[in-house]
Order: sequence, then structure tokens, then C-alpha cells
Amino acid sequence: VAVLGSGLLLGLGGLSLLTGVRPRTGASLIATFLLGVTPQMHAFWKEADPNARQAQHVNFLKNLGLLGATMLVASQPEPWPFSPRI
Repeated sequence: VAVLGSGLLLGLGGLSLLTGVRPRTGASLIATFLLGVTPQMHAFWKEADPNARQAQHVNFLKNLGLLGATMLVASQPEPWPFSPRI
């Protein structure tokens, strides 16, 4: 169920951003995914092995960067210049 839910969040969010239809909603769907998944999947603070810890830390920071990108997208005025008028 979690995999299906996360797939829907990313799929619908990405489609929204790709087409420009309700991009703020799409960005919030992707942000919701990242906020839920990042601390669970990339818990670098729980790793004992230094190499695994570093890899998880890199992925954690990558996801934080993507979260920042979703906030940047959500801050753009709507409608986007080439988005359909819905």
C-alpha cells in the first residue's frame, strides 16, 4: 500500500509539473512524498558503517535539495505561461 501511495504521489505530482496543470498541487504532492520518505529511508544517524552512513547522508541531503526545489516551484505565480487554462 505504501509503495502504491508513494508512486501515486510522485506520478501525479510529476505529471502536474510536466503539464503545468495545478503546479502548486503537484509540488505539494512531491513535497509530501519527500517529507515522509526521507527520514525513513535515509536515516544516516542509525548507520554504524562509515561508508553506509556517508551514502545515506548524501541521499538525505539530495532529498532535502529536491524538497527545496519543490518549494521554489510552488512559489511561482500561476498559471504558468504555457500551462493549459483549467
